[in-house]
Amino acid sequence: MRLSKILKEIKAGSMFLREALVFMVGIFKFVFCIEITSSYFSGKVGRLSSNLNETYISVGSTISCAKKCMRSQCCFSYSYSKNTEECDIHFVVPKEVLPTDVDSQADWMNFGRGRYYGLPRDCYDLHTWGCPDDVYTVYPASTTPFKVYCDMTGGGWTFIQRRFNGSIPFHSKLWSDYKVGFGIASKTGEHWIGNDNIHSLTTQRGSGMEVEFELKHPSGGWYYANYKNFYIENEANWYRLWIGDYSGTAGDAIHTPDYYPAKKDLNGRYFSTSDEDHDATNTDNCADSYKAGWWYNKCSASWLNAVYSSDGMFQPVSTHPDYRGLYWGKLSLDIKYNGTYASIMETIIKIKPMDVE
Repeated sequence: MRLSKILKEIKAGSMFLREALVFMVGIFKFVFCIEITSSYFSGKVGRLSSNLNETYISVGSTISCAKKCMRSQCCFSYSYSKNTEECDIHFVVPKEVLPTDVDSQADWMNFGRGRYYGLPRDCYDLHTWGCPDDVYTVYPASTTPFKVYCDMTGGGWTFIQRRFNGSIPFHSKLWSDYKVGFGIASKTGEHWIGNDNIHSLTTQRGSGMEVEFELKHPSGGWYYANYKNFYIENEANWYRLWIGDYSGTAGDAIHTPDYYPAKKDLNGRYFSTSDEDHDATNTDNCADSYKAGWWYNKCSASWLNAVYSSDGMFQPVSTHPDYRGLYWGKLSLDIKYNGTYASIMETIIKIKPMDVE
């Protein structure tokens, strides 16, 4: 009898523990939902437009959608459809959601996490919030928001230029094109984010920025050139370039110590295009001759916005009337390809605040 009584008590205790556990899970779910839905976005009906969505199909419930948001440090809000059970994770959204940000799909409800970091000025801000590599909208001071590709390796790099296949004719773009930018910001899309935007990104923090040029030689190797204290002035000053010390493997094609430094050093020089000549020559328009919007002195030992050469061979204007090739100083001259000067096959120009990881 005593054994039977003990077993009954153990069974009753187990049931109590199980019920207590169920109760605690319920409390956790309740608190979890309150935390994640208490913010600026909660209760908005309609599918919220976002700068970056990650969509999951058939998640089953609002709770499951919320959990997916909570797993990412960079998730600020989420949307859930009770009809389709779809779940949108919003990595970055403005603090104030306007009526135009929400469409008319009445089966969608929007929820936000109980925190708000502010709007990202550049990819470094997003990096500090734990966001992954991707395309985001950034909100620099003194300009309208725009999209950029962010490479979070090494501190949150913002892409300002990308080339790899010649799909966009950089060489035919005019001053007005380079001013606002062109192409689609992505890791796999050719683009120039715009000189106005580069000015905003490089002057908004009041501290130094660094720029890195990543260059793929037609032989397959990647090289880089890194410069400290990089920024450009505004359009009224013709996007004047200021750029500091070099380090890297590609060679210095900006200050050009090996190429008549007094004539081709680009520090302090102005941006030129075929229709806006601001170089230091009196008889030539370097941008028109080299077919590249770029910064020029008399003229330059680098230009990465020229006619793309798909065969990897650089054709200088002195010997080829159909001049083409992306050029970077000694990297193009000294590491020849197929017996001739090399045209750079892929380029990435990216920026971040100095001395951050």
